[in-house]
Amino acid sequence: MGAMVVAVAEVAATVDEACPATVGLPTGRHREATGLEGLVSRLRGVPKGALKAVLGKELGTRAWQQARGKARLSEGAVPDAEIVAGLIRHLSRRAADELRANDRQAKFVRLTVRYQDGSSASARTRLPGLTQEASEILEAAVRLCGDFERPAGQVSSVNLDVTAAASDVASAASRVPAWLALPARMTAG
Repeated sequence: MGAMVVAVAEVAATVDEACPATVGLPTGRHREATGLEGLVSRLRGVPKGALKAVLGKELGTRAWQQARGKARLSEGAVPDAEIVAGLIRHLSRRAADELRANDRQAKFVRLTVRYQDGSSASARTRLPGLTQEASEILEAAVRLCGDFERPAGQVSSVNLDVTAAASDVASAASRVPAWLALPARMTAG
C-alpha cells in the first residue's frame, strides 16, 4: 500500500535545545526560594524567546513574566493545564510541518505524558481521515489528554507521535477507479 512512518516530537528536547541548564526538575528549595508552584516554577531559567516559540507569543510572555515574579496581579497565575495545552499545540504544529515537508498524511496520533514521579500515561487514536492539518492533530491530542486522570501540574514531559502514510496512498485511495469514471455508451439496437 504505502510506506508507514512514525514522527516523534518531544517538548523536553525543544526546551533543552533552547536552554540546556533547565534539564531536570527543580528541588523543593528552588520552589521555596522563588515562591512559585506548578509548571511555571520549572520554567524560570528558560529564555523568553524559547517560551514564546513553544507556547505562543501571549502565553509564553505570561509564563516568562510569572516565572520571574514580574506578572501583573490582574493577570493571575498561568494554569498548568494551559501550559500543557500550549505544549501540545506546539507539537501538533511541528508534526504538521514535518508531514508536509515529507509529503505524508497523518493517520494515528499517540500522546504520552510523563509525570514527575516517573510514571506515564499514553493513549492512541485514529484520526477521522488522513490529514496534514495541525488543528486536526491538536484536536485529537487534546481529546486524548483530557482522558488522563493526573493533574497537569505533575507533568514532566509531553510526547506526540504521529503515524503517517505517504501522500500517494491518500491520493490513490481517493481516486475513482477508471471503470467507474468512464461514461456508459449506449448503442442503438
